[in-house]
Amino acid sequence: SIQTLVKQPVGEWHFEDAVTTGAFGRNGRVTRATLIRGRIGMGMRLTKNAFIECGEVPQVSPQQGLAIEFWYYRSNAVGRHVLCKIGEGIEVAVETQGKLNVKVGETTFGSQNVLLKYTDLWYEIRLVHNGREGQLSVNGAVIDSKIGPLTWPKSAPLVIGSAKGGMEGIIDEFRMSLILPGEKYLLPGEARFELPPGTVNNEFVIRFDSQGRLGPAAPLTFKIRSPADEKTVRINPLGTV
Repeated sequence: SIQTLVKQPVGEWHFEDAVTTGAFGRNGRVTRATLIRGRIGMGMRLTKNAFIECGEVPQVSPQQGLAIEFWYYRSNAVGRHVLCKIGEGIEVAVETQGKLNVKVGETTFGSQNVLLKYTDLWYEIRLVHNGREGQLSVNGAVIDSKIGPLTWPKSAPLVIGSAKGGMEGIIDEFRMSLILPGEKYLLPGEARFELPPGTVNNEFVIRFDSQGRLGPAAPLTFKIRSPADEKTVRINPLGTV
């Protein structure tokens, strides 16, 4: 069978006004945060007890994944910084020494030796989890990837910053998307795949980044055969077939 995963935007905040007007009808509610020049236009400056409530994350499918993307400008402040949370199951934080720590259920992603210790610098942070595995990247470079399920709680509000132990810095261009499974296409019984080397348990996943690129790997080639025909599918690193 063949199944696609679709990235569907559900929330976007550019922080160009004090009421935090958001796309898709999802405005934020600001507490003790202030407008300041951001990476693009204006951004939102948060201190340790400032936060922005962005409402519940839609739950469309029990198998849905999630993508969180935003820009973070770290101020010269010590201690742990909670950048955002979704319910009690997902948290993005910068530890005291500058390590980026992301909790997704029981799975933890970390920035390893990549430290966000420099102040007066913008960092692009991206977490993409398809429901069973995820990747964490900073400034376009993948710094951690792990397999682990994403279990959605009954209540999952998105909060940027935190009323207790929040963050010191600026947040800008915050985007949230759901990763939704499409319908499975069942191939006829006589159709056969010739899968790429390294395939495990007759299953492989084709991954693209947010720009639609295949990634740094070589072009991916696989074959589909039926008694009447044979097709070779080649996907190059730019994502074209």
